[in-house]
Amino acid sequence: METKKLDKIRIAGIAVKTINAPQKAEQAIPALWRRFMAENPGNQLATKLSEDIYCVYCEYEGDHTEPYTCLIGYAVPTESPLPT
Repeated sequence: METKKLDKIRIAGIAVKTINAPQKAEQAIPALWRRFMAENPGNQLATKLSEDIYCVYCEYEGDHTEPYTCLIGYAVPTESPLPT
């Protein structure tokens, strides 16, 4: 794993909303990774900036005990249209 400071980027991929509660995030996030690997959503993105895969934890509704979103995807240009 490598840590980098990046300028603002747009990530396109698939996401799941989950919570750090028993049997929630520990099932939802691995299932999201399995889906990502099986469906390969990068094939639907004509304008990927690279083959780097990003996993973003965002949209926290509070602290670590509250719901949040986990997004797995690729960096794309901010002006590019996204597939549904």
